[in-house]
Amino acid sequence: MATLYITEVDEVGLDANGQPIMAPVDPSLVPPYSMAITGASTQSQVFSNRTRYVELHCDAICSFAIDVNPTAVVTAGRLGSGERVFRSLRRGVRSLRVAVISNT
Repeated sequence: MATLYITEVDEVGLDANGQPIMAPVDPSLVPPYSMAITGASTQSQVFSNRTRYVELHCDAICSFAIDVNPTAVVTAGRLGSGERVFRSLRRGVRSLRVAVISNT
């Protein structure tokens, strides 16, 4: 079964000069979770209101979308098998979630 792994993050680390780096601070904001990647767009649970970044990792080719009521389509947001992305979320937008669909 193909899987999308999701980690919600509220802050990133700092380098030796105090500058932010795209590395999540552990432990994660909420326990990491996963969802099946299928042939239909499927939505995750709503992200925490404190989530500012989302780390996505997939074990199969897929496409994703992030929004309040997202629909993933195969023509956008493609991830290759084994790819990992770290996305920043728009401040002030609540009830965000990710949607995922299988792709080729």
